[in-house]
Amino acid sequence: MAGGHVGRRAVADAWRRAVHPLRDQADPVTDRAHPNAQPPRPIARAAALHYNGLTPHSGGPGILAMRALALAAAVTGAVASAALPLAAHANGNHAHEAISLRAVAHLPPGPLKALLQAPDLQQALMNGTFFPDGGYVIGHGYGETAHWEPYQRALLAHLGKAHPALEKDPAARPKLAFLFGMFSHGMADQVYDALFMEAGKHYDKAGWSDDLFTSFDTATDVFWVAQAGASPMPEPWLPMDDLRAVFQARGEPVPEATLTDAQQTLAKVILGWPKLKAESKEGIADLRQRYPWAWDHLSDPHEPGNPLCEARVVAAYWQGVWDELHGKPAQLRVLATVPSEGAAHPWPAKVTPQSTLAVVLSRGLDAAKLADDAVTVRDAKGNKLPAKQHLFYGQNSNVVRLLPASDWPVGHKLTLRVAKGIVAFDGTVGAAEESFAFTVGAGPQREPGLPPKGSPWQLAAPPPQAQTPTTAADSGTGGCATGGRPAGAPAVRWTLLVAWMVLTRRRWSGGTSHAQ
Repeated sequence: MAGGHVGRRAVADAWRRAVHPLRDQADPVTDRAHPNAQPPRPIARAAALHYNGLTPHSGGPGILAMRALALAAAVTGAVASAALPLAAHANGNHAHEAISLRAVAHLPPGPLKALLQAPDLQQALMNGTFFPDGGYVIGHGYGETAHWEPYQRALLAHLGKAHPALEKDPAARPKLAFLFGMFSHGMADQVYDALFMEAGKHYDKAGWSDDLFTSFDTATDVFWVAQAGASPMPEPWLPMDDLRAVFQARGEPVPEATLTDAQQTLAKVILGWPKLKAESKEGIADLRQRYPWAWDHLSDPHEPGNPLCEARVVAAYWQGVWDELHGKPAQLRVLATVPSEGAAHPWPAKVTPQSTLAVVLSRGLDAAKLADDAVTVRDAKGNKLPAKQHLFYGQNSNVVRLLPASDWPVGHKLTLRVAKGIVAFDGTVGAAEESFAFTVGAGPQREPGLPPKGSPWQLAAPPPQAQTPTTAADSGTGGCATGGRPAGAPAVRWTLLVAWMVLTRRRWSGGTSHAQ
């Protein structure tokens, strides 16, 4: 993600070498060498080049076979040699889809909820939800751009001009659902990275890995599948002309083939791997050993930044976007806080990562115009307590954290205060000071990430919390939570199945008028 998310860019080469090792290392728009280009892994290239004598530039079904063989070789080689680094950290795409679906369930009754829960729009919503990660998969910069509000809101304006009756136009409804999926993805990643992942770095430090298949974000997506079930695997679909028009207007042209290739890979391969891994007794056991804290807290409704928390924030965020779409003035105000207003904050100790306080804003901020004391915490007398303000991803970020300089005073009532006059990336200004009280230590429990009590964006009763099922790693019976291969099957089986998905993925059309 732009504005400081340098680590996300590193995932591009890793996925490209694993899934598309035969792609030219030149940029598909400029034909110049990609700045991070690296030679393909020899084992993958050799396996592919000897398939029916085809070359990397051959067309037809043979190229899919080459990619499948290359993927199988790259996957097994990467796991054995740790040759494919993965420095990006964020939600996996099963979690992303679940966040969007839970956010829909959190919406109060009304036209927005009716739109996003319409059965004929679920494919569009899910495709939009995982779309931003496609650029990382194939090593193209559009993925970074697509994560952030400047592009997303530009796409919203573009759709509004192209379709004046946006949510009532049958041709526009899937495009709008797709865009709300994109809004979900970008916001969720910020909340996850700023809160849950930061805690994971502390508690699961001993097993931490940045390798492709053992990273924290990969592990938590496997955990989510094991605990809550797999998310849908929809057929790929894109509002192609609209996406490309907005990229072009921003001076970032993206070829149609690039978007098509990336979305296919996300839908057919990237979503498949965590399902297969979650069915593996050995795979779950290895990841749980690396990240025991993440396993225990991923579905905890009181843990800041996990998918349950993220869904609450996304539901409030969507309502703000919807209001502006329907003529209300642009607003910059607090969407959610951690802890939630009126709740107890049970982590007073500075050394505990969850001692961090956070506010999530309805628009990304202009980092250069953010005063050092824009967000503060005060005691009952109004005195400012020492804390470091941190705009988590810098420019365009919606999440501001406060890191305590010393332990928070236990038993005290404190106030989180956001100053009037903060400025968003698009010039929207916070019209009023906002304050939110909480207590430190024991007290009333409220889920983190709820909208403030005076917010115009409130949530419906949450959906039932995901229950952690007994997995093969727990029971020792050889069963697994989601069905699949029995215990003791060769570890290479899931590798070959992923390769099979590449071989058998179907051709599709990135149309602009409807989600098929």
